[in-house]
Amino acid sequence: MIAALLLPVLLAQAAPADADCVVITGVRILTVSHGEIEAGTLILHGDKIGAVGADVQPPPGAKVLDRKGLTVFPGILNPLSRLGMPDAAGAAGSAQHLAADEFNPVSEAIGPAARSGVTLFALQPSGGGFAGQGAFVKPVGWTRPQQMLEKAAFLRLVLQPGSTPKDALKQGLEGARKAFDADRKKIDDKTAALVQFLKGDLVCIAEAGTPAELLHFWQLLDSIPDCTPKVVIAATGDVYKAAADLGARKARVILRPALSLAPFTRERINTAAELDKAGVQIAFAPLTETRESLEGMFFRVGELVKYGLSREAGLRALTLSPAEMLGVDRRVGSLEAGKDADFLLLTGDPLSPLTRIQEVYINGRPVVPGE
Repeated sequence: MIAALLLPVLLAQAAPADADCVVITGVRILTVSHGEIEAGTLILHGDKIGAVGADVQPPPGAKVLDRKGLTVFPGILNPLSRLGMPDAAGAAGSAQHLAADEFNPVSEAIGPAARSGVTLFALQPSGGGFAGQGAFVKPVGWTRPQQMLEKAAFLRLVLQPGSTPKDALKQGLEGARKAFDADRKKIDDKTAALVQFLKGDLVCIAEAGTPAELLHFWQLLDSIPDCTPKVVIAATGDVYKAAADLGARKARVILRPALSLAPFTRERINTAAELDKAGVQIAFAPLTETRESLEGMFFRVGELVKYGLSREAGLRALTLSPAEMLGVDRRVGSLEAGKDADFLLLTGDPLSPLTRIQEVYINGRPVVPGE
């Protein structure tokens, strides 16, 4: 594989020798972004990856960990999380509301989550409509500063049926468009967030219950001139019905990793595969946030690959694709020099049903340590 041959050149960098330098050797490395290294070395420098490659040499004085027989894979990103959050409220939200204000840093759910293989959570604020702004959280430490990567990382929009919610959505966006050229100091916080969205400075996760709601949202955005919004669609399994339209728009879609059934039949529908073939970028969110469901992500993706989804798309949908969608791919999503040292050590191939998580590293430190 050409990509594998180029890996030492693309990724290998000199790592400084000091007490923070840890070297993991003898591992199979699935970088996600630059192919696979059958037998390679991963160098950690503090909380960052210092080097990745087949011919990387451990610097003098570094702590060397021989993990021969294990596979290194980037930490999973959950793009639709309520980790450490209260039960979702049904009332309408507000664009300036912050999920970070709801987050409980000492929640009992954080410890099990850290051991599940998910190393970054995109927290969704409560509410409907423009619910507020989400945050990026890592399941480490006991305080918000330790856990919070970014407080206002994206906007959450819950598309709702009925004329009243649709009218409110239209009025909010049209009002924000009128405020484009206004002095930022004269714009209230709610409108400022919507202006950021329309300008493409703030990614929006739009949750669509049906393809019809999604179509209406697109029509609304198309009617607003001079806007370049970045939209990620969180959709249900029946979104395969809109695969052609989604592909034409080069859409980005978050799905739950599960097979669907065609109405009134036993015919399996692999929505992820249908969207991928149509040219849609896909990402996966777990069915629930129990530890069992989080740990079962690999198995579920493996099932989708068995029934037609490409292996590359499946692995990217757990890691690099959601990172790219939400604009955090400079830090996470793949194993590359300079990125956060968030990764898993697996007993085998990630999509094998026999594989288990042996170790989990977050910020260069073992959350689930090996022997």
